Amino acid sequence: MEKFILLLLGLMISFQGWSKKLEVYLDYASLPSLNMIFDLVEKKDDLEVEKVVGFERFNLGNDKLQYFPKDKLSFYPVSLQNIEPFSNKLFNTIKDSSDKVDLVIHTNLDHSLFSLLSIWKKLEPLKDKFEITKLYLYDDGSMNYKKLYENRNKDISTILQSSYQNLGEHLRTYNRDIQDLHSLSRYTWHKFFPTEYILLRPDYLSIDVKMKPLKDYLSDHVSTMNWERFNQLTQEEKNLFLKIVNFNEEIYNKLKNNNLNQKTFIFTGTTTWFEDQNERLKNAKLQTKILNKFLDKNGEFYLGDDIKVYFKGHPKGGDINEYILQETGAENIPANIPFEVLIMTDTLPDFVGGIMSSVYFSLPTKNISKVVFLSSEKIKNEQDARSEILSQLMLMLGIIKPEQIIFQNINE
Repeated sequence: MEKFILLLLGLMISFQGWSKKLEVYLDYASLPSLNMIFDLVEKKDDLEVEKVVGFERFNLGNDKLQYFPKDKLSFYPVSLQNIEPFSNKLFNTIKDSSDKVDLVIHTNLDHSLFSLLSIWKKLEPLKDKFEITKLYLYDDGSMNYKKLYENRNKDISTILQSSYQNLGEHLRTYNRDIQDLHSLSRYTWHKFFPTEYILLRPDYLSIDVKMKPLKDYLSDHVSTMNWERFNQLTQEEKNLFLKIVNFNEEIYNKLKNNNLNQKTFIFTGTTTWFEDQNERLKNAKLQTKILNKFLDKNGEFYLGDDIKVYFKGHPKGGDINEYILQETGAENIPANIPFEVLIMTDTLPDFVGGIMSSVYFSLPTKNISKVVFLSSEKIKNEQDARSEILSQLMLMLGIIKPEQIIFQNINE
């Protein structure tokens, strides 16, 4: 009898210690979302762990949710202006759980202060019902490194220490206002929760000697973003991934096959925020002129004969994109397909060139042809173009060489 009572007490204690795992995915950009989608696809047959997903760039409608276990994955569109439906679902899931919840959060490193403090504040009434057991914080590309570069000549060690203290106070008081938090605060999360920082270019912390204090501070909490993850999926998982990221199978196969049969080039376009039709036409003609420099035999950036040409315009390009496609005969790659998808699915053309944008920071060095800076109030010549923070970063990391940076006066 005594043994039975002891066994019963042991089971009761064990039951009280039980917890439920809940995984949360929240992002407003492309690169972190793509990494999170890999995770979702790889775990698509998981019947145990419930998942709450909030993306801005990708929509998981019923046509995609049907591939996941019923009632185990819920999706809500989000933006930096509104995560309420997403956070309400998270709140109710924890509130309705009969067990304490072990919360695993995947989110955007660049926006982690906003996202995590918003969640922390939302869940304040339930603080005894959950525990954050892991944070996965994903790089959002070049912007993160531009912020680091802007601080490279400052006392990073001192900033990190004060940032840690300030973030700790925000967590203690459930304060979600991030206005008084330094950008380096995003690198102090591991002091409060088990954290992994998944970085696009962790080597920057070693290459730029002024980043040594941050490298030492992060220690072994950093990992490198895996660009080979797509190739490690099963065919079924690959198909689901492509479906979720809206990468039409026809376009995927076309790029894949063309890359095998001939050299390929993709021109990256831009747009103008002017609504005046004359200004928009002027912008379209300028981009067409630059594109032709890659294609014409006498062009400044001529790539050679028998090149298959693609054009990937700006998502807001509209009539500008249409003009360029019509004038050049280039084949269209839908503007809403992120470049990162082309990299991850090994469908990136041999050469990429065009108007400078943050996407070039993510591209393999061997694929970059020329990056063109258009003149502006800030950029008046080639030296200004090379002095841009993004240029300086890419030069430091060996992504491009000085001669690949081109200046184009928009009035010529």
